[in-house]
Amino acid sequence: MKIIKRIAVALVVTTTLATGIAILVLRRQQAKARSMIADLQSLQVGSVDSLRIREFLESNDFRSARSSNPPTDMNGVYETVIDNSVLARLHLAPWTRLGVLMKIEGRALSYLTVDYYTSCRGDMTSGVRVTEVPASPEIPPYQVWVYPDGGKPPNIRISITSSADPQERSRAFGLDIRCLSRIGGCSGASDLLPSAGKSGLGCETKVAGQ
Repeated sequence: MKIIKRIAVALVVTTTLATGIAILVLRRQQAKARSMIADLQSLQVGSVDSLRIREFLESNDFRSARSSNPPTDMNGVYETVIDNSVLARLHLAPWTRLGVLMKIEGRALSYLTVDYYTSCRGDMTSGVRVTEVPASPEIPPYQVWVYPDGGKPPNIRISITSSADPQERSRAFGLDIRCLSRIGGCSGASDLLPSAGKSGLGCETKVAGQ
């Protein structure tokens, strides 16, 4: 009996230590993610500040989308990912992923996509996609809609252009980065991007297909 108690105590201590370490690691990632999103909010598509773009790519561990190599020039498609896999493996939160993809052409930022998702039941997810493209008379500077996907957990889609005003950019990039390190995680799209003004959208929400 004493051996069993010792084993139980050891398991509790080990789990507590592992959880503490996981939270510390994820809080560092959370701070990095928050800084990255803040920079994205000001780094508009169409920017030709090649030095700033390069510094941004390097400081946020972007890799080539094709070869997984670090940026070597100012032309190509680059991506970076931050997730909470440490918490997910310990079954302390659903898997949550923040991914950013940037396309650089002629040393200028020409396209940007931010994906922020959390896992739901099975292989389904609920989350947010923010896309920024160059300004055009045919494209509104800010659009938001819910993508129902035939009764599955809903996703929020936001499209902005480089002519979006500061308030619109703030709404588009107002991601709740705490979802990456929160015990229990977040429930879905509305929690991940509260600034979109689309409440009640999560893993348990079913929206009829349109």
